[in-house]
Amino acid sequence: MNCAPTRCACSRRSSRPAQAKAEDDTWPQLQYLWPQHPIVDWLVDRVITLFGRHRAPVIQSHYLQAGEQAFVMMGLVPNRKGQPLLVDWQVVCQQPGQPFTLEPYDAFVQRAGFKAGQLPNPGLISPLENLQAALPAAVARMRQHMVQRQAAFADEMQQRLQGTLADLERLQAEQVQQLELRLEKQLEQVRRSQFERRSRVIRRVFDEYRQWVEDTLSTEPEPYLQVLAAVCG
Repeated sequence: MNCAPTRCACSRRSSRPAQAKAEDDTWPQLQYLWPQHPIVDWLVDRVITLFGRHRAPVIQSHYLQAGEQAFVMMGLVPNRKGQPLLVDWQVVCQQPGQPFTLEPYDAFVQRAGFKAGQLPNPGLISPLENLQAALPAAVARMRQHMVQRQAAFADEMQQRLQGTLADLERLQAEQVQQLELRLEKQLEQVRRSQFERRSRVIRRVFDEYRQWVEDTLSTEPEPYLQVLAAVCG
């Protein structure tokens, strides 16, 4: 009587730890953090969830003048699809007794000492009521800046849109002309029927693409503003 070998089941069981070990070996022993690293994404999500809606962190920097107030803001201009076309980071600053002014984000970060190991955390000393009272004026200053940028950007995009629509009109006319050349040797009745059917397809394709171009290159009239952080001296 022939007996089936029993070593196959053992080999299957022993291959699983080997496969798991091989998968573990594919993960590198040394890793560097980069913006898309899973740990960085996890940290960003954890930090964001600490602040609820209509809330932002408040930071105190001893590099700023006493009584100085600053609001880190992001302005965004979307298109009709809700996709961001223009993103602008600005810091709305106010010296004691002076109106609000705009400062580029990178320059403010350097001036405020936003670097690891340079900014201690002694706890907030300035009252939050002063920052809360100054917030509407800061938002109004940022909105004024973004409305001006949106107007100039919309004019630029409108010129680009008109050029793209003109190119589409030219391409559509060339498509119809090529269709006529392909059908010119057919019988009149057949040629007319096929021309009508295929020209409708061409017109539908170009109309859909024109609508997509208009929605993509047309900006919304009202910019979106977000307060990312408040900084006080």
